Amino acid sequence: MANRRGVIEIAVRERFLWVGEEAYPLHNIARVWSTPVRPDVRRALGRFLATCAFGVLVGMAGAYLSGMSAMGGALFLIVAFVGLLVLIITLARRTRYGLIVETTGPPYALIVSRDEAQVGGLVKQIAHAINNPQAEFHYVIENLHFGDNITQIGDRNSVHKR
Repeated sequence: MANRRGVIEIAVRERFLWVGEEAYPLHNIARVWSTPVRPDVRRALGRFLATCAFGVLVGMAGAYLSGMSAMGGALFLIVAFVGLLVLIITLARRTRYGLIVETTGPPYALIVSRDEAQVGGLVKQIAHAINNPQAEFHYVIENLHFGDNITQIGDRNSVHKR
């Protein structure tokens, strides 16, 4: 697969969709669309609350073991500050837009970008190229992610795509 962040080339030439170094035959593409990828606010809040609860437990344990309540309070503040920092970073993320190409197999999230108009334009260009054998185009865009995330746990029988 290609890079997680950087500049990527997207082109249609000779009846293939090229995304970086990967080629997808246009006749195998069943559908192409874009989708917003928004930060998961509920998950971020849940993680923050869990971090605070963990901080309370760590603070109480630290106070009990050291015999000083100030030590427990300091431990709680450190853990709560880290949790708050992660929450702020998550909430500050902008919505991104994914270009999804569905072949005869599973769909692939090829591109994730901050530019909704650019991703929408790519969808239209690819859809046009599927039905027009002479169509060709070439883009170079800033990409935040492309391709599958492959996770292998254990032997070769435990491979998963996300």
